[in-house]
Amino acid sequence: MARNKPPSPSVPFRTRSSTAEDDRSQRGADARGNAGPPATRRIAVVLSGIAGAVDAIGYIVLGHLFTAHMSGNAVAFGTALGQAEWATALERGLTIALFAVGIAAGALAADIAISYRYKHPMVNVFAIEIALLTAFALLGRDALAGKIYLTAPGWHFFGLVSLPTLAMGMQTATIRRAGQLRIHTTYITGILTHLVETIVQTLVSSWQGRWSDPVRNFREIALYGGILVAYVTGAVAGTVAEFYGGTSALALPIAGLALVIARDLAHPHELVDHV
Repeated sequence: MARNKPPSPSVPFRTRSSTAEDDRSQRGADARGNAGPPATRRIAVVLSGIAGAVDAIGYIVLGHLFTAHMSGNAVAFGTALGQAEWATALERGLTIALFAVGIAAGALAADIAISYRYKHPMVNVFAIEIALLTAFALLGRDALAGKIYLTAPGWHFFGLVSLPTLAMGMQTATIRRAGQLRIHTTYITGILTHLVETIVQTLVSSWQGRWSDPVRNFREIALYGGILVAYVTGAVAGTVAEFYGGTSALALPIAGLALVIARDLAHPHELVDHV
C-alpha cells in the first residue's frame, strides 16, 4: 500500500491563504516604508502634542518642575546636589524616579495586554493616563489657589507631582516605533537629533547622486518634524489655556487621549507592532 511522503522539514507548510496574507503584508510594508503606516504617524504626533501641553501646564503649576522633560530635571538635580540644596534635589530626584516608575508600569501593562492578545492593548494604558491627568486637574486647583503646595512642599505636593509624571512615563512606554523608526512622544531631544541627522543624510545622498528613495526620506523628516512641532504647539496651547482656565486646561490633552482611545477601539491591533 502506498504511503504519503511527509513534507520536508526544511520547507515549512504554507497554505495559499497564509501566503497571500504574507504577500499583502509585505506589499503594505513596502508601500509604507520605514516610517510605518500613516495612522501610527498621526497618533504619534497627537501624543507628542499631548505631552507638550501636560509638560507646560505642570511646569507652571508645580513651580518649574518638568513632568515629561527629564533632561531638565536631571540638570536641576545635579545642580541642587552641587549647591547642597537638598529640598530641590529631593523634588527633582523624586520626579525622575516617578517618571521611571511610570515607564515601567506602562511597559508592563502594554506587554501583558499584548501577551494575552487583547484586541485593544493600548486602551488600558491611555485610560489610566486620563485618570491620572483628571485627578491632577482637580487637585491642582488648590495649588493655584494661594500657591499652598508650592510654598510648603510636603507629601501632598509630591502626591500632586506624581500624577502627571506617572502619566507621562506611561505614555513614553506606549508607541515607541513607527515602522522601523525609533520615536519618543514625551521628550524631543532624541527626535531633534533624528530629524537633523535625516535631513543631513538626505542632502548628502542627493548631492552624491545616491538618493534612491526620496519618498521614504521625506516621510521620516515629516514624522520627526511633526512630532517636534506638535510638542512645541502643545506647550504653547497648554500655557495659554492654563493662563485662562488654570488646571482645567488639562481638558485639552485629556480630549486628545480620548481620541487616541477611540482610534484604537475602531482599529484593533493597529498599534501592537509599534510598542
